[in-house]
Formats: sequence, C-alpha cells, structure tokens
Amino acid sequence: MQTRNRWVFSLILLAAVSFAAWHWMPRERLLLEHAHAVANSEDAARYCWLSDHEMLLIRGGNYAPSRVQHLDLSTGHTERLPRLEAAVNKFNFEEDIFPSPDGKWLLFPPFDGEPNASLVMRNGDRIVAQLTHGVTALAWQPGSARWIHLTYNSVSTPPGYLNVTGITVHDASHPGSIQTLPVTQPVAMQYLDDPIITPANHLVMASSVPDAAQDEPVALAVADCVLGAREITPVRKRTIPLPQGASLGYGEPILSPQGERIAYTCQIERRSPWQSWLHRWLPRVTVPAQHYLAIYVVRLDSARTYEIGHIPIPNSDNMLGGLHWSPDGSRLSFTYRDRLYVVPAD
Repeated sequence: MQTRNRWVFSLILLAAVSFAAWHWMPRERLLLEHAHAVANSEDAARYCWLSDHEMLLIRGGNYAPSRVQHLDLSTGHTERLPRLEAAVNKFNFEEDIFPSPDGKWLLFPPFDGEPNASLVMRNGDRIVAQLTHGVTALAWQPGSARWIHLTYNSVSTPPGYLNVTGITVHDASHPGSIQTLPVTQPVAMQYLDDPIITPANHLVMASSVPDAAQDEPVALAVADCVLGAREITPVRKRTIPLPQGASLGYGEPILSPQGERIAYTCQIERRSPWQSWLHRWLPRVTVPAQHYLAIYVVRLDSARTYEIGHIPIPNSDNMLGGLHWSPDGSRLSFTYRDRLYVVPAD
C-alpha cells in the first residue's frame, strides 16, 4: 500500500512540475496566431485602407490591366469598382496609394521616375496629373484636401544622404493652387520614405540608417518638424537602434497616422525562447540560431520597441511585406504567401 502511495505521489509531483515548467516556459509570439487573413493577395500587391473597416484592393497591374475591388472588413464582402478601375488603368503607378482624409481622392506617386503624381477621385470621375518632379515622398494634411511632396537636394557629406529643403503644398480641390514652404534648416536623411503630417501639424520623417562599415541598416532616423504657415522648423532628430540581430526587410519604416509610432518588417536571427530556456538549464544542449521574419513597432516618445510577431523561415526567400497602418492606428496589415492579413498593433 505504501509503495502504491509513493507511486501516486510521484506521479502527482511529476505532473505538477511539468505543468509549472510549461506555464513558466517563455512563449514564442507567432505572427500568424495573432493575425487573421482578410483576402487573397496573390495578384493584389497594391492595396490601402480607406477607413477603419474598408480596404481598396488593386489586382493585376505591372503593365497589365488592373482590377479594382472594395473590401468591407466587417462583412468580408468584396465589390468590383468598374469606374475607378477604368480610371486607374489610364496611367502606371507604384505600390503606394494615399487616400485623402475625406475619402474622396486617391493619390498615386509618380511611376518609375515619371514627373507627375496622379490624383483620382474615388468614384473614378476625374484624373488630375500633378507635377512632383518624380518625388514619391507624399502625404496628406489631416482634415483637408491638401497634400504635400518633399523637396530636396543631394549632399556629399555624409555620402548618399539627401537634404530636405522644404515641401510643396497642393490642393486637390484646386489643382492649380501650389504653395512652397522652405525648411529653416535643411534636414539630412538617408532615404526619403513616406512622411506623415500629424493632427498637431508636425511633419515627421523616418528612414533607415546604414552601418558605415557594412552598409546594412542598423537604426532608424526620425526627424520631427513644426509645419508653420510660412516655413517649416525642425525641432528634433534622433536615432533609434534596431533589435540585436535584425536587418530591415522589404519595404520602408511606416509611420503611424498619429506620428507616435513606427512599424517595420525585418529579418532577424536568434534562438527561440524555449530553446534559450532549455539551454539555460542544460548548458550542454546545442541551440542553433534560427531565422525569422518579424514585425516590430517602436514608440517615439520612449524609444520602446516591441514585437508584433514573427514567422520562422528556412531561408529569406519568403517575403513579408505590404505593411500598412489602419487609419486609427490600432491595427497593422501585411501580405505573406499570397494572403493579406490584419493584426492588432499593441
């Protein structure tokens, strides 16, 4: 009887220890466990958020006719938009699409060095070519029909940088209306990625910062400028390092609509949490590094960086891209293996 009791006690103790180990073992934050697929993206590399529950999908393209669809995220219903489709098939465009704050206009950056951006009414009724001299760094002003493109010139020191010298303001309601605002002091940036204008009327720009020795991105540069009535005043520029072992993936850092966070995709090499935990208790266990695709977010007020999730990959051939913020900044969307996903951004 005593032997049986000892066996029962041992089994209970083993179960308790196993449960405690499972409970306290670090968990992997797998991206696809937190995200949900909303559409097939096999031929819809171009898309944008129209509102917090709507997306615009543009399928095809690349010198082939495009098919334009409206996606309702609340119901999953898609509707083809033939009039808008006919409009966007009259010009070539890049991947980025910028919807106006009032939802009436779609702004398409210049294609492959062409001089003009294309402004299209969402109902497809009107197309306006706007001269941006090939600049693709565009942004809408919140609560208005005005949009801007950056003006810049190249500099020799540091090599490869551009000096942002001002902005040109356009008005979608009055296409001939143009205003130029200079920067009181030029802002040097490595790349001209998409800027944003915050509700507080700040112009925020972000780009990657390469390592001088390896020419690999090792940090993010963020410039904050006050947008005045006659000029733009830089107020702060800072550098935020990437997580250890990370290199930026396909696509540029994406500023949130409110300008307080940056999201980016990266490739990262590290050990999984459970392997690291096991190695800490059993040092002789070999723990090989693994490769991941990941999405990170950094808060600009504190430089705190946190991971949205990652995907283990055997190599770097599988691309995680198409990263966008929802208009309210609560979610992120991305494409992976021909699917379009949405994931919480907290």
